[in-house]
Amino acid sequence: MVIILTVSINTLIVLHSHGWKNQARGDTPMRSIQEPKQSPIAIGTRWTLKSSILGEERQILVRVPTGHDTCEQAYPVLYLLDGEDTLFHSASGVIAHLSEWEDHLPEMIVVGIRNTDRTRDMLPTAVTLPNGRRHGGGADAFLEFIANELIPFVEETYRAGPYRMLCGTSASALTVVYEYLSQMIGFSAYLASSPTLDWDERLVFRMIENQASSELSTDAPLVMFAGGHDQGSIADDCKAFNKLLLELEPGSPRVSYRVYDVEGHCPFEGFRDGLLWLMKDWRVSEECIDQGIDAVSEHFESLRLTHGFNISIRSYEEAAHRWASRGRIDDAILWLKQGRAIYPKSADLAFGLALCFIRDKQEDAAGILLADAIASGLEDPRLSQLLERVSA
Repeated sequence: MVIILTVSINTLIVLHSHGWKNQARGDTPMRSIQEPKQSPIAIGTRWTLKSSILGEERQILVRVPTGHDTCEQAYPVLYLLDGEDTLFHSASGVIAHLSEWEDHLPEMIVVGIRNTDRTRDMLPTAVTLPNGRRHGGGADAFLEFIANELIPFVEETYRAGPYRMLCGTSASALTVVYEYLSQMIGFSAYLASSPTLDWDERLVFRMIENQASSELSTDAPLVMFAGGHDQGSIADDCKAFNKLLLELEPGSPRVSYRVYDVEGHCPFEGFRDGLLWLMKDWRVSEECIDQGIDAVSEHFESLRLTHGFNISIRSYEEAAHRWASRGRIDDAILWLKQGRAIYPKSADLAFGLALCFIRDKQEDAAGILLADAIASGLEDPRLSQLLERVSA
């Protein structure tokens, strides 16, 4: 059982008023802004949970897609180990850019799990060090917390779909690989950045070698990456581990390993590239666009059936733009109408559909759409400005 103790907004306050001298004009002050205002930028929510499994409080950071609260769709979830503020902010930014600005990934929920006792939780077995101290041994309990307390909480609180990813760095990347082999939870995909695979005399290597079956116990993909100037033997160990996996399944399309030659420990480029590799089937191909709406619909229906992914607002915009740029305005209009039926509170789709109507010389239809969108409560200055234009 997990008990919610506190909730607070995790914010970055970035706007401040400063007085600057105009360097080009000596000490002449620049004209000051009258009554500047500042407000916080919230990128997520911080939750404090009380875990009965771990017997302690744990903090998690959660970032949801922009449209999370205005639609009915479910989203994939990335569970981020070592989910402290910096890594959480970085991962959230990359995902937002690749999914909401570009259309290379489905939009997703990011759940950062902050540490309390990192060596206890991330190291699967307890090892006695030369100084006599015992380290590790708590990974099973930590994974039990994720499976039986954290995931149920996330799925009860947010629009979480069935597709879950587990990501970790360094020692927590070892936890990712350990879970990949043990399948205590069973994630849909795994990302391991510079995993410390040499722990306990290469425990994870022995786990593979001791398997009764010659096959992996999961069909989930695993992405591993390291830096060319990584710590110790990490890069070599990752290469050897990848080789061992491929010996079990030669040519497996589910295993990816890359070394970033000029980078050090936990190269962040690997996180971005790993996400793109995992989601390489998300983006609609040019050939599919050329085949029309039925082909694009079949593409996304296949992703929904296999992964539980839903078509995002950005995907509706992107496909419509590509059709419009080819002069296929009828396809663009029909596609955006379908998107509006699913996302009626999306100002972006309303604006895009109105533009397509105008391009198709359907100004009356554009005006009706814009007026209805504004009347329904959509607050976007572009809508009112465009309505003034078509009403003139």
